[in-house]
Amino acid sequence: MRHYLPPARPVDADAPHVSGQAAWQHLEQLTLRPHPQNSRDNDRIRQYLIDELLRLRDQAVAMGRPAEFTNSTVLESMGMFYHDQNLILRLPGTQSNESILLSSHYDSVHTSYGAFDDGISVATMLETIRALIHRPQTRYGLTFLINNGEEMGLLGGKAFMQHPWAKDVRAFVNFEAGGAAGKPLIFQATGPQVIAPWAEAMAQTHGNVAGNDMFAMGLIPR
Repeated sequence: MRHYLPPARPVDADAPHVSGQAAWQHLEQLTLRPHPQNSRDNDRIRQYLIDELLRLRDQAVAMGRPAEFTNSTVLESMGMFYHDQNLILRLPGTQSNESILLSSHYDSVHTSYGAFDDGISVATMLETIRALIHRPQTRYGLTFLINNGEEMGLLGGKAFMQHPWAKDVRAFVNFEAGGAAGKPLIFQATGPQVIAPWAEAMAQTHGNVAGNDMFAMGLIPR
């Protein structure tokens, strides 16, 4: 049992594993100021993410790894029109058009720098993409969604459901934060078909069967 974090891996642009130091560098750029949706700092972060995702896409393509990027999403429903930019990078799989969706959001509330909610997830996803393009192509595709407007009512997530890539999603993993301390844990899941392979692959996975009920009762901060 660990009571402390292991040393972070150093930055290595060509390594097939995630570097904690590289993710930290992203996090520093994402948390300079609060960045709620429709703010100048939200625009600044969006441009930073676009530049990084385009760089990763181009790097993947240069290495012969298929990669696609899009950054426009519109949500129309009765009484509401939402137009903003979700940032989506997809690494197609080798044997299926279906994909695993990994999602986080880049907006914060007005009173927070958004380090935990949800900057740490965004930074980790960027570094995960970089590491994955140095690994063999996966069987299923991997779709990385970094959405906006989550704090305003999950607007970016709802908008993604109208995107053509949404119909190809086979499973979905959402990276979110409640509070500002503690170890990562799974607190909501749809069933063992998702949990079992996750637990097998992750040596230090934490979770609790009561997590879903605690979240529904408001005991886990939203």
